[in-house]
Amino acid sequence: MTTITQIKGGTDNCYIVADDGKAILIDTASGPHLDKVIAECDKWIPE
Repeated sequence: MTTITQIKGGTDNCYIVADDGKAILIDTASGPHLDKVIAECDKWIPE
């Protein structure tokens, strides 16, 4: 099942769309929220 997760950061709109262990980032965030976006994306990197 495909999931869409919003990464909240002020007025920016960022989403992770995931399905079957794979994910893509849809990102319109600005610089001040970059660390938060990267932290959320890191959760999808396999160890």
